[in-house]
Amino acid sequence: MTIETAQSLNLRRLYHYQSFAIPERLTRILIDRKIYFSDLANLNDPWDCRPFFRTSNLDEPSERDRVIRWFTEVDLKWNTSLSGMEHIKRCEKLRNDPSFLKAQVDQLTGKMYESVRKQYRIYCLSQHSDCPLMWAHYSDSCRGFCLEFSAQTGFFGEALKVEYLKTYPHLDPAETDDFENSRLFIRKSEAWKYENEFRLIVTQHPYTFQGIPSTVDGFVSLQPGTLLSVIIGPMMPAEDRKLLLKLAKGAPGGIQLKEVIVMPDRYGFKICELEANSIVHDGTRRG
Repeated sequence: MTIETAQSLNLRRLYHYQSFAIPERLTRILIDRKIYFSDLANLNDPWDCRPFFRTSNLDEPSERDRVIRWFTEVDLKWNTSLSGMEHIKRCEKLRNDPSFLKAQVDQLTGKMYESVRKQYRIYCLSQHSDCPLMWAHYSDSCRGFCLEFSAQTGFFGEALKVEYLKTYPHLDPAETDDFENSRLFIRKSEAWKYENEFRLIVTQHPYTFQGIPSTVDGFVSLQPGTLLSVIIGPMMPAEDRKLLLKLAKGAPGGIQLKEVIVMPDRYGFKICELEANSIVHDGTRRG
């Protein structure tokens, strides 16, 4: 099984929904051409990017031996301050005390999450720009905006498609397959399937890994031509809308502006190019 990307699926566009509560963040995007990647601790899904290592297979002798060998190899590699005799004693305890082995696996769950959280950040994207639930949940109840990106440029073309699962995945503590381990970042409950999510993964300074961009204070610079437009939410207040238009005018090279139209005769949104004098008293634009 392979991990699908925006490029492999031949997608042309990806979208990021955002609140306008802090206008300075849009300034960083439009003027500095930098986007902010989220700390994993701030995600709104309590299971997101959190590994769980199974212990149910430890009753099987061959599986137990395999896990013990893995723990022993890791111990020798990282606990270099211990003597050879101390390493032998720790290995014997893993073999002779099932509760100790289980406790070590349970501790690994928490330690692995903290390690991953310190080293990586993510940027969440959607395949669609007209989803009412996405506007409600991620754009301040439709008062925010949505960024439109080209998925045909290098970095965004590599955005990973999220997998939606019925059951929570249990990981093998002795798994050494990098492909399998990387899926930790893109697995979510099927309850989130409406998001049609893709993700960009970067490292967090000072951690660096070959082939993966690294953030500086959480920000990563955009490649030229990546940001295509800013889409204004259908319930953005008039004053916020005016401020957003002012910020857009100051963007180097300009930026295309679009808006969400609320369809009057059905449940649905339509994305259109921004029209002049389209602000009504409550900021809502209707078709």
